[in-house]
Amino acid sequence: MASLNPLSHHLTYSSPDGEDHAEDQKKLVWLFTEWKQTCEREVHGERALASLPLDDITCIIDCMMECIIAAARGVNGWDTLSLDEQHRCTKAAHQQLHVQVREQCFAALTDAEKEAVDFFIWAGCCMHKELKGVMHT
Repeated sequence: MASLNPLSHHLTYSSPDGEDHAEDQKKLVWLFTEWKQTCEREVHGERALASLPLDDITCIIDCMMECIIAAARGVNGWDTLSLDEQHRCTKAAHQQLHVQVREQCFAALTDAEKEAVDFFIWAGCCMHKELKGVMHT
């Protein structure tokens, strides 16, 4: 069972007794790596957006709203949408903006910085190593 410690942002995993978990562990590590990369990029993107001058943020929001309204077939199309549909469209555009900013921020990093952001250690399962130590003593 995987769990996240919200205070430390560290993940722990415990496997039920008797489970053949080698392939599960590999898949879990891949999922954790993907999750960590996504989280790190989101944090960088949020920091970048938060550090922008107000004029830049206003310009970005204006552009985003123009795109949303154009996708709804103009102002008349936008006005025919329900408030829930407008909210969904705005939220989706906001999420897309975050994705674009976080990817741009990551692309602007040096290779060493990218490696540091994506750094992840997999220690593997110690069960088999411990068994070998016991079996050979």
